Amino acid sequence: MKANLWASLLISLFLVNGCSTTPTTAKSDPVENMHKVNNFDGLIDYYQKKVEQNPDDLASYEQIALAYFKKNDL
Repeated sequence: MKANLWASLLISLFLVNGCSTTPTTAKSDPVENMHKVNNFDGLIDYYQKKVEQNPDDLASYEQIALAYFKKNDL
């Protein structure tokens, strides 16, 4: 009887511990989300703001061009 109680207790602890370590809300990157849903206008706006802050940011220019390309707006 005690063995069944201990086994049940251990299984319950493992289940509770496993559930508690699973994140309930994932922190997501807004840029990654825009890529996932093909929000090219949002991506263009985002990278244009980055270019305004740093005109030497060549990677942002590239991302703007890529967004226009994927949007078929060349």
